[in-house]
Amino acid sequence: MIRLVAILLAAVVVALSAGGAEARAAKRAFKLSDYPLEVQKTLSVGPTTCREVEGGGKVGFAPDTVRKVDFNGDGRLDYIVSFENTTCGGQKTGGFCGSGGCAHDFLVTLPSGKLRSVFVGQIHDYKILRGFPRKVRFGIFHNYCGDRPDYDKGCFRDVRIGYRMFDPVY
Repeated sequence: MIRLVAILLAAVVVALSAGGAEARAAKRAFKLSDYPLEVQKTLSVGPTTCREVEGGGKVGFAPDTVRKVDFNGDGRLDYIVSFENTTCGGQKTGGFCGSGGCAHDFLVTLPSGKLRSVFVGQIHDYKILRGFPRKVRFGIFHNYCGDRPDYDKGCFRDVRIGYRMFDPVY
């Protein structure tokens, strides 16, 4: 009898946790209004790109389109916008990504509270490195790698993110 109760209790726990996973997934759905105006302005290129480059279709932003991070340890949230998983009409398209990578925008929050875009461009990927102020390792298109042995695979550049504009290529 105790074994039967334990099995039933385990089944209830599994069922409840599955419902919780669905609720968490629904909670993670992308909401434009969750972000500051400057981030929303960056995201406004999504519908424009779908309309002009892809011939229409509703833009779809993935839950990981915007990432919040504190680049310099000042306690203010900074933002990374990545169009890598953005869709038009439910389909992944070339309007946001190409041979140079996918469109990204790095925005920092200034001491005044305003946001400033410090990098807008295409990169293959990025990794936020440990420590403060933080550095970001950018995966860049091989044409910008010079005469390095890994030229055909692309290369990486580490950049310390501050309040000034930068380009990981140079």
